[in-house]
Amino acid sequence: MALSFEAARPVECDRMATFADGLAVRVAIPFAVETMRGWWTASSLVSEREIASAVGDYARAGIRVEGAAAAPWRPCRRSPLPGRPF
Repeated sequence: MALSFEAARPVECDRMATFADGLAVRVAIPFAVETMRGWWTASSLVSEREIASAVGDYARAGIRVEGAAAAPWRPCRRSPLPGRPF
């Protein structure tokens, strides 16, 4: 999806193995790329280790999630909002 976001069109990938299997797509859905570009100005890539760590963060809070649901948490941890102690 990050490649598609940057290209402003669906980009085909040959590799899609990830801990976050809900994010693993070979080709992004055109409508998803169009919608994302209409709402977001940037995207963040997260490593497999960061995704696994995010799943652990949720688990420590008593919440069970899979990798795709936890992935957005890592960019938040990298640059927390002012006044919010993470």
